[in-house]
Amino acid sequence: MAKDYVRLWKDVASTTDEGKAVRKLAEVLVDKEGRTFMSSLECKDAELCIEILDNVGRNSHLPPLRHLRLFHQGIAEHKLKTVEKQAFFVTLRRLAGIHGRLPDSMMITGKIEVEDEIAASGGFADVRIGRYMGRLVAVKNMRLSEQDDTLMIRKVNVSDHFLAALTILQQFCKEVILWNTLSHPNVLKLAGVQGNMEKGQFITVSEWMAHGNIMQYIKNNSVNRLELVRGFAFPATPSTEMR
Repeated sequence: MAKDYVRLWKDVASTTDEGKAVRKLAEVLVDKEGRTFMSSLECKDAELCIEILDNVGRNSHLPPLRHLRLFHQGIAEHKLKTVEKQAFFVTLRRLAGIHGRLPDSMMITGKIEVEDEIAASGGFADVRIGRYMGRLVAVKNMRLSEQDDTLMIRKVNVSDHFLAALTILQQFCKEVILWNTLSHPNVLKLAGVQGNMEKGQFITVSEWMAHGNIMQYIKNNSVNRLELVRGFAFPATPSTEMR
């Protein structure tokens, strides 16, 4: 008998029992058809699901969130099977990409002091030195043009797990979700994102690396390149095989 994913999601969105919400959501996401259904959620439902998935992934108790009004203490730690954890992560990353939206927990609201001078530049961003909570940080400002059409992200069609016409904003959100889950001594930790996502005006904040990127470091220092390769070639990453 086929599962009624609409009913299951309504149960998730309406319950005040966080344990029940997690169990019902897991029941949806362990099935390929269920993950396809979740990918088709409209904006408000998708935003709520993103917040729930983020809370589950971090296993933390949080104060009430704007989109988690029913969960007074956030989502407590729950024992999920490996396949369920994978499904939760993949769905979070997919929904963030489709809707160009990040969980509230990744958004920085505090003041960041940023220098005017550009310290480095890439294809889609400029990097400046900033100061946040008393620490030097790298502030990456994304360069988006009107042609990137970030306001059209909610009209992307999804079919057979294929995300068509990804905008820079959508791809950015997917990469930030992945970056935020990485935990390794040699992987730079993301502090968060600040700005207006829908208008394409946002920055990423991470620890400032005084010696520059890997190429600059090698050029200016006598180092064992093989050890450097070993250091960043084998970081621990979440499984993304369920695509």
